[in-house]
Amino acid sequence: MPLQIWSLSHSSKMKKLNPLVVGWGRYFQGAVLTKAAVNRAYISPNAAEIQSQLLLRKKTKELYKRWKIRPWTRFAPLFQLPVWLTMMESMRRMVGMTGGLLSIVQGWLEKHPEAPNVPMVPSLSTEGALWFPDLLAADPYCALPVILSAAVFTNVTWGWKIKKREDIPKLPTRKERIAAHTMRVLKRTFQASALFLCPVMIASEVPAGMLIYWISSTLFATAQTKALPKIISTKSIPAPCKEKAVAVVIGGEAKTQLSGFENLGEKPTKIKTFTGR
Repeated sequence: MPLQIWSLSHSSKMKKLNPLVVGWGRYFQGAVLTKAAVNRAYISPNAAEIQSQLLLRKKTKELYKRWKIRPWTRFAPLFQLPVWLTMMESMRRMVGMTGGLLSIVQGWLEKHPEAPNVPMVPSLSTEGALWFPDLLAADPYCALPVILSAAVFTNVTWGWKIKKREDIPKLPTRKERIAAHTMRVLKRTFQASALFLCPVMIASEVPAGMLIYWISSTLFATAQTKALPKIISTKSIPAPCKEKAVAVVIGGEAKTQLSGFENLGEKPTKIKTFTGR
C-alpha cells in the first residue's frame, strides 16, 4: 500500500505536468521545421521527429527536476512482487501443493540445517466454509476457479488504461503510437490469460485454500486501484483555450469572423482596428 500511494502521487504530478510537456513538444516540432526552412535545408520527417524528440526529452528532464518528479516511481509497486511470490509459494506448501519457486529455492538451501521449511497444515481440511469445507481439496463445483478468472480479468480491465484504436493514429509521434499499440496488445493478452486461467485451475485441481488466497489478494488489489485515485486528489487535465473571434480588415473595414463558434452562440469579441493614421 505505501509503495502504491507513493507511486500514485508521482503519477498525479506527471499528469498535471503533461499539458506543459505536450505544449513543448508541439513547440519543438515547429521550431525544427522553421529552422530548416530559414536555412533552406531539406529535413526528412523522421529526422525532424528525432530532433524534436531529443529537445523534448531534455526539456522534460528539466521540468521533472524542477517539480521533483521521479518517473521511475511508476514501477515502485514491482518492489512488492517478491513478497507476493513468497506468500503465494508459502500458501502452496500449506495446502500441500508441490513444485513452484519455493521448492527450487528450498532444494538449494537443503544443505543448510537452519533452512526454513513451510509444512502442510492438516487442519485446513476442516476450516473451509460454504460449498468448500475442505481447503486442501479442489472446489467440487468449480466455482472458485471461475471467480478467480473473473477477478483477474476485472483487475486487468480496470487497472490498464489504454487509448482507443481510432485515437492512436492521431498521436503526434511514432514512438507514442508504437507504445499505445503495445499497451493495447499487452492488455488484450493479459485479459485472454485471465480467461484461460479458469480451465487451467480446474484441470490442475488446485486446492480451495490456494484459490481463496489468490481471489482475496486480487480483489484487494482491484479495490485499491479504484479507491486510491479518489483518495489522492488529482486535478483533471486543463481544457484547451477556446478560439476567440477575430477581426479581419477588408477594404479598410473591420469585419468579424467567429471561426466556427457560430453554433455555440458565442458573441464576437469587439476588436478595434487601428490604421496607424
